[in-house]
Amino acid sequence: MSGFLDLRVVGVRDLTEHVRLFELVSADPTRALPPFTAGAHVIVALPSGLERQYSLCNDPVDAGRYVIAVKREDAGRGGSREMHRVLAAGTQVRIRAPANQFPLDDGASEALLLAGGIGITPILSMRRVLARLGRPYRLIYLVRNRDEAAFVDELADDLASGMAQLHVDDEAGGFFPVADVLAAVKDGTHVYCCGPTPLMREVERTGGCAGIPPAALHFEWFTNAEQPTAQDRPFQVTLAQSGLSLEIPVGRSILDVVLEAGIDADYSCGEGTCGTCVVRLLEGKADHRDTVLTAGERETHVAICRSRARGAGLTIDL
Repeated sequence: MSGFLDLRVVGVRDLTEHVRLFELVSADPTRALPPFTAGAHVIVALPSGLERQYSLCNDPVDAGRYVIAVKREDAGRGGSREMHRVLAAGTQVRIRAPANQFPLDDGASEALLLAGGIGITPILSMRRVLARLGRPYRLIYLVRNRDEAAFVDELADDLASGMAQLHVDDEAGGFFPVADVLAAVKDGTHVYCCGPTPLMREVERTGGCAGIPPAALHFEWFTNAEQPTAQDRPFQVTLAQSGLSLEIPVGRSILDVVLEAGIDADYSCGEGTCGTCVVRLLEGKADHRDTVLTAGERETHVAICRSRARGAGLTIDL
């Protein structure tokens, strides 16, 4: 299992009925953990073979450990249930080194941090960095009920000072005025959002309507809503390193066909949300269906687990 780090669980704590905190350190005390930046995630390889992406919620200066919080989704795909079931203090686990498609922008004059539910995890790491550096921010934490507010105790000072706001659906009739909040955003402010897809889509839509530049809107997607369409057609992919040409049929991904041909390619989530499978795009126009690449990156890269070609084919750096 190349590209993975061996870690050991040294702390487990229940934050709510469904959210559990895991503290991880290097299984080899002589081997330092790779550094990370606020907004980063790691990919955990579970004993069943599942791989799942989780955001780091501790401060990057907190060297020597990674901290993640996992919400158990009883109706989910099984990864979170397995995390809760098998990981205990002393358990060894393998992870991919931290990656970050959701970084803080150093040029922002202020940060508006919007977190929905378990989406608080990368936002909490950002808040810790901003507070430590004395940079202005405002944090809004949205939950369905108070029992789901996993980190509300850690935010007590910010809530008391007005730097943070807790919105509880059950107590506010379920309505949160996203459009009003974004309409009041000052020039130079960057908005960071992580949470359920409906919240993310609403921030994406109303942020644009409020005149916030696309480069100032940042999202960390847990799921990818992009689906195959009736217009999908077969296309050719040329692998530049070998010259091999492969046909990608409807209903199969580039990644599927590449692996079937015996070509080694990095991948993890299979949904276009983690960035592990991104490769350089050398020729052709891609039909991008990931949630990772920026507009600029889509000119030169493609996520091969979900994206397709807009024309007859693509040439990629594999």
